[in-house]
Amino acid sequence: MTSRIIYASVLTAVLLTGCGEQYLELGPRSQVSDVNFFKTAGDFNLATRGVYDALQNRSYQESSWGMMELVSDNTLTVTTPGSFGETWYQVDEFRVLTDNRLMQAQWQTSYQLINRANLVLSKLEATAIDSKAKDQFQGEAQFLRAYTYFNLVRLFGEVPLVITPTVNPFEAFNQLREPVDKVYAQIIADLQSAEQKLPDAYTGNDIGRATRWAAKGLLAKVYLTRKNYTEATTRLREIVSSGKFDLLPGYADVFRPNNANHKESLFEIQFKAGLGTDREGSPFADAMSPQDARIWGGNSGGGQGNNVPTEDLVNAYEKGDLRKDLSIGQLKAGERGNPPLSFYQKKFSSPPTATLDHDDNFIVLRYADVLLMLAEALNEQGYGNAEAFTALNRVRKRAGLADLTQADVPSQAAFRTALLQERRVELAFENHRWFDLLRFGVAQPVLTAKNYRIQPYQLLFPVPQRERDLNPALAQNPGY
Repeated sequence: MTSRIIYASVLTAVLLTGCGEQYLELGPRSQVSDVNFFKTAGDFNLATRGVYDALQNRSYQESSWGMMELVSDNTLTVTTPGSFGETWYQVDEFRVLTDNRLMQAQWQTSYQLINRANLVLSKLEATAIDSKAKDQFQGEAQFLRAYTYFNLVRLFGEVPLVITPTVNPFEAFNQLREPVDKVYAQIIADLQSAEQKLPDAYTGNDIGRATRWAAKGLLAKVYLTRKNYTEATTRLREIVSSGKFDLLPGYADVFRPNNANHKESLFEIQFKAGLGTDREGSPFADAMSPQDARIWGGNSGGGQGNNVPTEDLVNAYEKGDLRKDLSIGQLKAGERGNPPLSFYQKKFSSPPTATLDHDDNFIVLRYADVLLMLAEALNEQGYGNAEAFTALNRVRKRAGLADLTQADVPSQAAFRTALLQERRVELAFENHRWFDLLRFGVAQPVLTAKNYRIQPYQLLFPVPQRERDLNPALAQNPGY
């Protein structure tokens, strides 16, 4: 690995690929297997890289921004209607069918990652490798499994809770959905273990791997989601007081590809363009540009229009907010694009080496999010906390905005509204908006007020029909 850590999927035959009929797609018998692998720290290092690799999967990335941003009021699709385009419009317009390919991709690739993590964890139990290395690999696998289950449980509700490797395809066909509380208990247990086992930081080629601070930050978000504000506050204060993280002076610096894994970043998914068929590059810049627009130069085949800013988001920025022009651009009349006047995101903006092959990492958790979560946790424990205002205003100050005072937000509810607004414009296109609307309990009223046709049951996505065909024991979410 380099400092732009590349998670090569070198163990396809070892790291079995998750639930469903994809188990039948096994590699040649001549490939390495888990019987003769998992002997040395180097073996476990390669296997752990294979767990990270699942995060780079293009289908996983597309389904994530579709189910976490496109479903919200932040973005819309302007892709060509039709076979695959219909997939995006279903999500955008709250008319998702159970055979929607984004739902299937999120479910399937998530369980691929989970099974890879489970295999690493199961083999670590009996290994004789150095205890420090063993702790690190265990912590990484637990962190990645917890992150994946955290997304799954928020998207689908009850899900199968698989914590041992699935080595027989028939094992996948009788797994039941487990209660949400049980899934969260496993997520918390994994992250509590990871924050103890992972190192503070890495050097050289290992920069980009999950640290104990990434585990603490994710655990804080889990506690916040579960309304355990005391535990969330504890983890967030530990991060703030550590001295290891800070806001970068310039907002644009957060997203520059040549500034990856910086002081504001707690964890980001690594990408590297230009590796040809390995496809280690990121798709975001092209996929989130207006269709046919060649904004970024290089060897781009043009935008796909899958996830472009709404006018509502454009208008959400306060006057003088420096983040607006750094986050959103607009094609001028006469420039190529569909429709003729189209907004586009600018956070992911590196020139491609080929279509959908960019150098932009995807930041999962950063310090601005930590500060806003701390403000949220403190406000939920009682209005008027000076520390909450300080945390919120640190984020606003970098954006060139004035501090908010109690005169501006005179109640707990008003602070909550201001905080949700701040999170929207600070974290736009970073897959937070839908989950924020859910956590604040306002998804349906906010979207209904903006003429989205959302029903209460649509706060969860449907279990993919393909999974239910393979495993009839999987119950469907109500309404689908």
